[in-house]
Parts: sequence; C-alpha cells; structure tokens
Amino acid sequence: EEAPEPEMVGDDEEAEVQIEELDADGEVKAQENPEDNSTDAEMARVEKEKKGMTAAQKLETAAGWKADGNSFFKKEEIFKAADAYYHAILYSRELLQNPQYYPDLGHTEEQRQTAKELCESCFTNLALVQLKYGRSFDVSNPERDKVLMEAEKSAGEALKVNAQNVKALFRRGLARAARAQKT
Repeated sequence: EEAPEPEMVGDDEEAEVQIEELDADGEVKAQENPEDNSTDAEMARVEKEKKGMTAAQKLETAAGWKADGNSFFKKEEIFKAADAYYHAILYSRELLQNPQYYPDLGHTEEQRQTAKELCESCFTNLALVQLKYGRSFDVSNPERDKVLMEAEKSAGEALKVNAQNVKALFRRGLARAARAQKT
C-alpha cells in the first residue's frame, strides 16, 4: 500500500520544505537563512574562529591559505585559488592596523609588516585569478565586466598596501583595458 501524499497547507503550489537539524541535546540548530550569501556565512565562520587566535596563529593560517592558493593556481584550479587567497586576506587583514593604536589585536610591528606582505601578495594574486577568469568570458557577456571590475578592485586593494607594487599596477591596467574592450 502506498503512503499518502503529504497535504499542502496554504495555496502556494511551490511551498518550501524546511528541514530542521537537531544538535546533540535534541535542540533545533540555528539554520542559516537560505537567502543569505554563502560568502557572508563563511566570513562569519572565519571571524568566529579568529577570536580565539593569536596574531601569530592568524598569520600562520593566512600563510597556509596563500600557499594553498599558489598550489591551486599552478594546477589551474582558479576558483579554489581565489577562495584560498580570499581566506588568507580574511585572516591577516586586520593586522595591517598600527599596533600602537590597536593594542587589542595583540600584534607587533614585525607581525604588521608580515601581514602587509601577505595581504599585498594575496590581493595581487587574487587580481590575477579574477583577470584570468574575466577574460574567459565573451565580451558580450555581462559577467565579464563584473569579474574584471573585481580584478580592478583587488589590484587597487594591493595598491593601498603598497602604491609602488608594479604587478598590481599592471594587473589593474589589464583589467581596465579588458573592460574597455568591446569587440
């Protein structure tokens, strides 16, 4: 004998089924809003994880993510590379602040310098990944302009850290030139 079809409540034909996950105590776990951006959820997860880390641990984690990004890029796994560079930036960016004015971060001037080098490099590498991906689209595809704009922004962020970064200047110029290309 077949099980009866579940009865629809309300007049919405495409009702959304919500499955609630229980924790170890049998309580309903807080669910992420499906409308939330997964990037925002990941940022929140990283921010929570960083709270229990020292400056040295944050830099070590960031360096590991950067190395992963470089490895993924060499294998031409550009989405994974972009994600890894982004994570490296998330772990190290706050350490760009002057320790004299931000003592709560618990970092030294040497660690600040390391964070600057990491962020500059990761933003420059992220710009390259975005540039490579953006150029893969046909010029008529609107996604091309969005991705190239992100490449331009990433290069600009590297230039905020070091205005003399030749690679970042070059990549920002390439992104701008590619965006101007209409044929």
